[in-house]
Parts: sequence; structure tokens; C-alpha cells
Amino acid sequence: MNGLIILKRHFLRYTVYFLINLVGLVLSFTSIIFIALFVQSELSFDDFHRNGDRIYRITNEMQRGSGNAYYATCPPVLAQTIKSTFPQAEETTRIRFADNYMFQIGENKFIENFVFYAEPSFFDLFSFKLLRGEKQNLLENPNEIILSESTAIKFFGSTDVLGKTVQVNSTKNLKVVGIMEDVPENSHLIFDVLISFETFQVPFGYNLDLNSWNWYGFSTYARLKRGADKTLIEKALGEMYKLNTDNPNNLSYTIRLQPLKSIYFNSSEIRSNPYVRVGNSMNIAGLSTVAMMILIIAIFNYANLTSALSQRRFKDTGIRKILGARDRNLIVHNVFSSTILCSFSFVLSVILVLAFAKTLAKFLHISFNFESSHLIPLLIPLVCILALTSLAASVESSLFQISLKATDVIKGKLHKNSNAINWSKGMVVIQFTIATALITGSLFIHNQLQYILQRDLGFDKENVVVLKLTEEGMDKYYNNLRTEFLQVPGIKSVSMGRQDLTGSHVGASSARLKGQSESSSLQTANLHIHYDFLETLQIQLLEGRFFSRDFPDDSSTSILLNRKAAQAWELEEPLGTKIITWDNREVEVVGIVEDFHFESLHSEVSPTILFFPYVRTNNLFIRLESGNYLSTLEDIDKIFDQVASDEIFDLSFLDGRINSMYSTDQQYFKLISIFTIISILVSLIGIYGLIRLTINSKFDEIVIRKVLGANIRSLYMLVLKPHLRMVLIGSILAIPLAFWATTQWLNSFSFKISLSPIVFLLSISMIIVLTLVITYQTCLQAAKANIAQSLRKSDE
Repeated sequence: MNGLIILKRHFLRYTVYFLINLVGLVLSFTSIIFIALFVQSELSFDDFHRNGDRIYRITNEMQRGSGNAYYATCPPVLAQTIKSTFPQAEETTRIRFADNYMFQIGENKFIENFVFYAEPSFFDLFSFKLLRGEKQNLLENPNEIILSESTAIKFFGSTDVLGKTVQVNSTKNLKVVGIMEDVPENSHLIFDVLISFETFQVPFGYNLDLNSWNWYGFSTYARLKRGADKTLIEKALGEMYKLNTDNPNNLSYTIRLQPLKSIYFNSSEIRSNPYVRVGNSMNIAGLSTVAMMILIIAIFNYANLTSALSQRRFKDTGIRKILGARDRNLIVHNVFSSTILCSFSFVLSVILVLAFAKTLAKFLHISFNFESSHLIPLLIPLVCILALTSLAASVESSLFQISLKATDVIKGKLHKNSNAINWSKGMVVIQFTIATALITGSLFIHNQLQYILQRDLGFDKENVVVLKLTEEGMDKYYNNLRTEFLQVPGIKSVSMGRQDLTGSHVGASSARLKGQSESSSLQTANLHIHYDFLETLQIQLLEGRFFSRDFPDDSSTSILLNRKAAQAWELEEPLGTKIITWDNREVEVVGIVEDFHFESLHSEVSPTILFFPYVRTNNLFIRLESGNYLSTLEDIDKIFDQVASDEIFDLSFLDGRINSMYSTDQQYFKLISIFTIISILVSLIGIYGLIRLTINSKFDEIVIRKVLGANIRSLYMLVLKPHLRMVLIGSILAIPLAFWATTQWLNSFSFKISLSPIVFLLSISMIIVLTLVITYQTCLQAAKANIAQSLRKSDE
């Protein structure tokens, strides 16, 4: 009780400093809780699956002379082979993605992008919750479909739809046999619809079947028995691949069983289907570091201000010592005071988090999970942080009070400990080292994002719209649509392609020069593009020609290479070169194009073969004239309704689709920016408090200077000099820290900015200017204060 009375008296006497500490701690704790929620959400991916510690995704690495390629897709025969061959395999399942399926219920049509073909074992392996339907015999028969809860409501307005029929691509009627809960946000797999695998048919143009070992188009998962040795299985699978592929002597396979929990953070280099969420562990490490830095700044602020106040209250402490207070009592009081303030700040922070979580989540396009099962694991680390903050914040003032002698108080002397002064200055330096490093890092992240969004991709992404149709619709209506679209004044050119230039569905395989051994095979990306593609996307043709309607055999015998593929094969005169593709077709190089990016700039441009589509495509590209887009888009919609009234399409601008590839990076930038601003605020709040204390500690000197006619400038220099020196030292020390951290983050990009010294200078300048402004404003208030009133309140 006595401690509370003393705390109340100090609060009333030093309200401004109490509020400074409170605001700094609240901002810090709020940031830490938000970051902890985000990090916890990221780390919780796929943790809802039963026996998830025994579930693995099969990945493979192919080693060739041209370099290694990593895949998360496997041959269709693999899943059943694993189950029948390895007793350690408890269950397996395979998944095949489907792209842009049109579903029709009555007169209503819907384009769905997140569709999988799945086997009956899917729900035995994974723990996605089934709301309606019988788990037994689920997806065993052809033409069966399972809808997510939200998809069922979108299609039918209800989830009570078992037995109803859904038409897909105007060709098949599928029976609804189940309704499942929407896929959790922390699932690496993204899907809204499951179709029974028995319904799947080999796509048109594929010279393959479901017993093939050379078709890498299926995701395969396995659950092993407890105690199973996955290393032995990996080795045996590698030998199995080598024996069953067409060129066993020249391909080296390394098979990996990737743990389910590692998929989200460890798939950036692995080619997989486009419906897999991929995270960035570097972002998590960066945000966790930012949280720690903000906490350090807040603790140092509190410790410095509390220590400075303790020096001002040295008479109170000395009197308590004279009256018999022991060092232990002083320490307990300090810890008690800091615990009360930190706990109050923590409660306010929790309230702020609950109040603004939805707003922040909407702004950042993320979700926070407030279920007890996710929040409880956070309590222990957060309580530990609270306890650490309370203890650390009371250390410096406790050491000062312990060192204080009662005889010094009687004599009115205060001997300032040089070690304590140096420690206090050191904390200020560290604060501004952190703040400057965060500013620098944020600026570099912003510059990198601007660079990747504005970089020349080797084609013109502006003024291009992409219409996604079903493959059947494109096959049926493309020629008529193209003819009609080209009649519109606002349309310059039209083409189509299998890939949408955002990394989706980019095939990869091996190819070799005719006459060379298969050991010289080059790992290439495969793009399927139609006539007029180069014109529509404005890709530069370096040599030769593009696919032409004047050469009917182009569709089967001609290819183009990008510059990187020609260089990899060391082709000095590439035109006319004969290439043997992965399926033993002989094709001829008729043109060379400049390298262009069809995947994220996190990756290098791959050696690429451009094929005329021998498989169906579903992306229609339209280049528009600059100007009145709205009118042109209305014409596109009208023509589509006239020509393909039984179809539906999804329209988007190509630049928007490309920018969406960097949504995770943009999200990270927003998070870093928000918490950098908070760290700066906390640092400046602390420097404001210290400057106020400096002015108050020099109060007598300031009064004398004012009486003698000193102006604001002299007062300003008196206060500014020691603080500016510490800020400048801290800012300079931030340079190597910011350089190292930014370099680590930039290493995840194959194409990146250079670390310009101008950014470092700008960051330091920002911190110095802010310090100058705060110091000036505080000194200005002190200079304008009434001397008589100030003398009566000299302790404020």
C-alpha cells in the first residue's frame, strides 16, 4: 500500500514524464503484439492436420549439365507406386490442378480458378473439415464434386445441396457429394472445389497417360508410419525414377520427402502448381528483429527517464535512507513501480490491438487468428517480455539509488557516477542506431519494390488486358473473337497463350541439340504462345521470324528460343538448328527473341523455348490503344456476349496481375514502414523527455542567462550539443547494421537495386532534422516560460 501511495505522489508530481513513458511503452507493446500475432499466423501454416508431422510432399531435383531444376510435381503413377512398394507408407494421395473451369447452375455461370482433381484418400490424408456428405466412398466415382461452404452459397445460395448437379465447361454434369468448410487461411493448398480424380481426362495434345513416368503434372503427398526412415524411401525413389524414365543413364534424380510444416517457408525455389501459398522466412526474421528493436528502444527510454528522475529526486531517496530504508526496499519499490506502469501499458496495448486488428488486417490483406488455441501459446512469451521490460527498466534507477550516500544528501551533494552517465548516453546512441537502421531499411525496401514494379520486363505490360476463358471456350471461339475484337478502334492486336506471364503454368523440361548426347540436355522453360504474341506483348525479335500463318508447319515443327537458351547452347548461328524436345520430337529454330520475364523477379530468366500451342490455352491477350479504356472494355464485353454467349470470362489488366506477384513483398514493406514509424516516434518521445529533463536540470543556469539577456539561440545550443552528438554517433553506427540487413533481404531477388550512399545520408538527415525540430520546440517553450512561475515550479 505504501508503494502505491509513493507511486501516486510521483505520478502527480511528474505527470509529463509518466505520460512519456506510458506512450512509449504502449506503442512498443502494441507493435510487439501485432507482430507476434502476424508471426504466429505465419508459423501456424498446416498445423491443423492430424498426424501432420508424418505427412510429406514428394519433391524432386533434376541434375543436368545446364543446372538443377526443383519440382513439387511428380508423375501420376508415383502415388500408387509408393503405397504398393513401401510398407512404411501409410497413405498417399495425388492432386491435379484445374485452371479456369466454368460452372453452370441453371442460367448462372461462374468461373472458378481454385479447382483440384482429388482422390478418395485426400480426406484420409488431410484434415479439411467435411460439413455435409459421407466421408466413406467420397470422390470414388466419376463426375463427383465437393464444394467449399462459401462456393456452395455462391452457386446455390445454400449448403443443403447434396445430390444437386453442377455443369462444368458445358460438357459434364457433376453430382455434389459433399460440402467442406472453407480452406483455412493457414493452409498452403488453396482450393474451393474438388472434383473426383476419376473424372480427370488427359488434356488434348498430351501424348501421355496416367501410367507415365515422364509427366510431371501432379502433386503427390504421403503419410508415413511412425518410425519410418524417410531417407531410405528417398533413395529408393531416386533409383525408381532412374529406371523408369526414358533416359535413365543421363538424368540424375534426387527425391526429397518435404515435411508438410516446411512447405510454406521452403518452396521458393521449387516449381509447383499456382495454387500453393509460399511464404518468406526472411520477412518473419526481419519483423521479429524489428519487434525486438522497438522493445529495446522503449526499455532504454524508460530506463533513461527513470534514472534521470531518480537523480532529481535524490533528496527523497536520501531521506528514505536516513530513515532506515534498505537497498532491498529501494529495489523492490523500483521494480514494483515499473511493473505497475508496464502492466498498465500492456493492458492498454491489448485493448488497442483488439480495437484496430481488423482495420490493420484489411489494410495489409492479412488475417489475425484470435482463437484461444492460437492465442494461448503467445501468452508465455508475451508475459516474459512484460516481466523482462519491468525488470530491465528499473535496473539503472535502482543502481543509482543504491550508490547514493545519506551523508551526500545531508550536505546537498549529488555525485554523478561517470559509468552511469556513459551507460545512459550509450542507450541513447543505441536507440538512434536502431531508428536510423530501420529508416534506411524501409527506404531500401521501398526502392526495391519500385524497381521491380517499374523494371523493363522485356515486354510492355501496359495497356494489355487478359481474358481468361475455359480451354474449351478458347478452342471454340478464339478465331471469331479475334476477328471481331480487331474491328474495334481501341484495340491494336490480339493473341493468346497458355501462360499469363505471372509464373503460372510455366512448364519445364529438357531439350538437346540434334546429334548430341542426352547428357548435354538443357533444362528449359516452355511457353505456348500463338500468332501475333510478340506484337501484342511487344517482345523484341532479335533474329529470324515469329510463327507465321504463311508457314502451316510452324504449329508442329518450329520453335523460337530466347537469348539465354541460345547462349546456353553456344549457338553462333542459331537459325535452322535442330532441337530434340523432351518427348523426342525434332523441331527447328526459326527465331531468337530477347529475354523477357514471365516469372517473378525473385528468379533469373530461364533458358526458354517458345512453342506454338500443341495444348489448349485459356489466356487471351488484347493490346489496347492508350486513352478511353472504358469504352473499349464495353465493346469487348458486347462482342463476347454476341460471339460466345454460352461462355463466361475473367478480365484483368496484365500490369495489375504482374504487380500482384509481389503482394507478399508489398505487405512486408507496409509492416516494416508502420513499425519503423513507431520506432521513430518512441525514440523521439524519449529524446523529448530527456531534453525536458536537461532543461530542468539546468534551470538555474537558464534563468540567469535569461535575466542577463540570453536569446533562444544560446539556450538552444546549450541543450542541443550533447544530444546531437549522441544522435549523430548512433546514426553513423546504423550504416553497417542497415547495410547487412538490407543485403540479406535483397539476396532473395535475382534482380535488385544497388545500395546507394544517398539513402544512408537521407536516413541520417531525417533523424538529425527531427531531433533539431524537437529540441528547438522544447527550448522555445522553456524560453517563453514566465520566470516567476517557473521558479515556483522548478521541479517540472
